[in-house]
Amino acid sequence: MKLTTSLLALALPGASAFSLPPSKATFRTDVLKALPSKEGQSEKVTRRNIVVTDCDNSNTPPSLSKIVKAIDSIKSGSDIRGTFTDHLAIGTILNVSQVSVDKALTPFAAYCYGAAFAQMVQIRSGKGSALSYIARNFDEWGDEGFLKKSQTVISVGRDPRNSGVRLADAFCRGLESVDGVTSQYTGIASTPAMFEFCRSNKCDGSVMITASHLPEDRNGMKFFTKNGGLTKADIEILADGATKCACQWYDIGILPPSSGKEVVFCSSLVNYMPSYEEFLRNAILHECGSNSKSSTASLTTLPLSGLRIVLNAGNGSGYFFNKILKDLGADVSNSIHLTPDGTFPASGVPNPEYSAMIDETKSVCEECEADIGIMLDTDADRCGFIVPRSDGTTLRYETSGHCAMRENGYLDVGKYTAVKVIGLLAKVKDGKSDASLLDLISDLEE
Repeated sequence: MKLTTSLLALALPGASAFSLPPSKATFRTDVLKALPSKEGQSEKVTRRNIVVTDCDNSNTPPSLSKIVKAIDSIKSGSDIRGTFTDHLAIGTILNVSQVSVDKALTPFAAYCYGAAFAQMVQIRSGKGSALSYIARNFDEWGDEGFLKKSQTVISVGRDPRNSGVRLADAFCRGLESVDGVTSQYTGIASTPAMFEFCRSNKCDGSVMITASHLPEDRNGMKFFTKNGGLTKADIEILADGATKCACQWYDIGILPPSSGKEVVFCSSLVNYMPSYEEFLRNAILHECGSNSKSSTASLTTLPLSGLRIVLNAGNGSGYFFNKILKDLGADVSNSIHLTPDGTFPASGVPNPEYSAMIDETKSVCEECEADIGIMLDTDADRCGFIVPRSDGTTLRYETSGHCAMRENGYLDVGKYTAVKVIGLLAKVKDGKSDASLLDLISDLEE
């Protein structure tokens, strides 16, 4: 038989299909068409554990077709995004097919994408192989996972949205359904932090469950490996793998296990955020001209002393940045919305380009005569600034958008942009530059 190209791409990107000996495994006709056997005859394809009579002319039951289309519909460029739609935690798989919301992101979809991402990371990290993946699908190849190497570790974080726990649980269960893969849950984190965990070898891959600045009822997933974020082509491969996972559960006829809405199933609960905070602290010290990387440097080096900074975290994931600024000497007593809250009670879902967030931050900055105001979106990968003009009468709004810098691996990091701008501000305050902050910002190289 031949393995389909899309399935092989999950294991070895860029590879082409290759031949395998006949297998005793059976496939659904709506997933893989009957494939020619070694003798050139068509193998028998059977459907197991469920009797279906409502098939269309493609031999796909409408209920399965609806599930598959929903999984495919939430692709969004290099991310997954949709409207969070819950279903029963236990029971028949048909519960998922009854969801009628357009582009619905369900716990079942999160489970399937988790399983697909686990397989992708396992192979691309070098801790699995195409043949070990195949061995788990062709039982005549010997003991399951016999070519497996060491454990593949994947971190899962989320923003404060109320649906995050439910989706994190389902995604982690999908990860753990793949032999040789373990999940570790970080709780509330930021998108840039999730990539940093990969880059600093704390895990082989990571996912941030977030819908960024989209409305409260939305959610999604951003994926990372040590090489950076996934591409649009990678998402296509993940969707294909997620579809295959969904079809397997459709065959079984029931929903995967679930912990409900308040508990996350994982191999370990970790707190890696302090290491990311240290990374940002050292970056500020560097921008301000300090070469110290000591863990106690913040106790003796206060490069932000004399600066009044207003941070508007919007009740999102970037609240921790305030403590970093305070530890380095800044007056942050007027910062606002520092408590993560998935209902976003302040002014809605935080977005540094929304007028409500801009106006509120500007008002606070004017009232306390701040040197700068910093606004972060929900997952803290975008930021905006309120900057006083040189005459001190008005303030100007600047936004980083998705700003990626070479020195930071071209990762979209709002806080890293803030680090750069704060460094420039400190130099202006210390008299190390005759130019205004606005002039220095405009001189940053693209």
